Amino acid sequence: MNCAKSVKMIVILGCIVVNLVGCGMNDTTASSMSTAVSSQDTSSSSCNSEEKNDLQDFSQTLVDSTSVFLNQDQYTVFEKAQKMDYALWGQSSNLKGLNFKIEDAPTFVPMTQNAPTYVKLNGHDYEVYQNSYKEFEEYMKSIFTNDFLSQDSIEKKFANYNGKLAVCDDYDLAQIPYFTGYVGEYYPDDFCSVRYYLKNKTEAQVNFVMIAYYNPNETYEVHDEYSYDDMNKVEYEMQLVKVGYVWRVNKYHSPELG
Repeated sequence: MNCAKSVKMIVILGCIVVNLVGCGMNDTTASSMSTAVSSQDTSSSSCNSEEKNDLQDFSQTLVDSTSVFLNQDQYTVFEKAQKMDYALWGQSSNLKGLNFKIEDAPTFVPMTQNAPTYVKLNGHDYEVYQNSYKEFEEYMKSIFTNDFLSQDSIEKKFANYNGKLAVCDDYDLAQIPYFTGYVGEYYPDDFCSVRYYLKNKTEAQVNFVMIAYYNPNETYEVHDEYSYDDMNKVEYEMQLVKVGYVWRVNKYHSPELG
């Protein structure tokens, strides 16, 4: 059954721009982020993983897991990036549970457990952690490239406060949903789940696409009906690159948070 019928996708970054401007993102930076997200016609786009991909080479099929085309090292680092979603783009408190999601992640502890310690930096509230900024930075670099981490949104969210990690926690910067109708946990597992397809792969680089589906007529609060006809799809460009002898994530987008 089709998820979209001759729908022309229009990528709207308004919600991202509004929520990230507070931590220093300007219109130019926000505009540059949009180039990594595909916007194109999706006639007869299917949720069925067995269907051929209709936008690229027909020899490429949609798959449920990146393990189909990534080796173990590549798959491991990409899986870590996916588990970083809420830590990178969500509330500062999401860092506290990161070690439960990723086995080798540091245990991030706020400066004070019961009453968070906040400081004002550049006019915004930041929560201070007991962890050093260097510890945070080194762990991020074990997953992502320097280019990825130099994004304005990330540099402004995580700051070095007298050697300690400080995380921007303003209400309007906490979460940046791309579309409120993201097909996530509220939908049946077999309904338009995230799909992937490989674009190209070399010894030093892997380029692939994550496809996520959205229903613009639904919100997180209203999700009782599931209509294939209403579904739109967005393609997110992903890239892994080899840095020395190890793989790092160079392009990544959270389908739920932007």
